Amino acid sequence: MNSSFSDDKNFFLVAIGASAGGVQALESFFGNLPDQPNAAFIVVQHLSPDFKSMMAEILQRKTAMPVYSIRKGMEIEPSHVYVLPPKKHLVVSDRRLCWLESPDSFDYPIDKFKCLSRARRDRLFSLQN
Repeated sequence: MNSSFSDDKNFFLVAIGASAGGVQALESFFGNLPDQPNAAFIVVQHLSPDFKSMMAEILQRKTAMPVYSIRKGMEIEPSHVYVLPPKKHLVVSDRRLCWLESPDSFDYPIDKFKCLSRARRDRLFSLQN
């Protein structure tokens, strides 16, 4: 089901920031959600640039919603989970998820992810672990 931001009165974006140690909390959160919530979930983690993340696979075992590692240009849809890959910064533009390469040194993608709150302030829940 595709949905646009202009006609989705009950569609929320939930941005979840987590440290590398937040896996258990994320598993518990997604394991307790309904199968088809009126929300899309975006997971942004602070990870070492050398770490290969398995977060999408881990979360997929806990929810019936599709879980994706974000690819450039993905359209945001309700009842989906999107996970930012390591060494990337998230950008939301025109109802799409995009990422930019980050430097090789460790940085904080959660801190840099501010465009979502500006784009959807009326329909945003932001959780940080």
